[in-house]
Amino acid sequence: MKKAFNITDYILVKADTDSDWDNCHFAIIHCTKEWRETMIQRLKAVQSVENEPGFISLNYYETSVDFYCADENTQSEIDQILGGKDWAFVELDENEQETFLTPESCLNNYKMSFYQHGTAIYSAHGKHSGDEFFTSDFSIKSVLNYHQSTIAIKRLF
Repeated sequence: MKKAFNITDYILVKADTDSDWDNCHFAIIHCTKEWRETMIQRLKAVQSVENEPGFISLNYYETSVDFYCADENTQSEIDQILGGKDWAFVELDENEQETFLTPESCLNNYKMSFYQHGTAIYSAHGKHSGDEFFTSDFSIKSVLNYHQSTIAIKRLF
């Protein structure tokens, strides 16, 4: 896994769990063109209600995320890629995700929660334990703006 300095189909995001016995350190979000188009529509939906009194979030069934555990080497690599941030575009080698360690829990009930100002969190629950696995909150607006600014730069050249 390498940090990307351009748009890719993968975002590395910090992740965690509330489990007392299982682990989770990072997540990979598969952000295809279709994903980005869906996020634009969801941002429009959240913008139409985010100033309503009592608004908390809009929740969607969303499985574009995979949760992983990190050993010492992988954690160092992740920290270097993120550089103190919560997310970054990354490049993955073919089948590289298959080499990552996964939580012991079988995960289900995947969801994406959209909050005010275009931030989001992915989460899933352990099928038998009920433990929650979740990403750090990250800005969908920033991901999409990064995409838009890259497109604009490419048009200049």
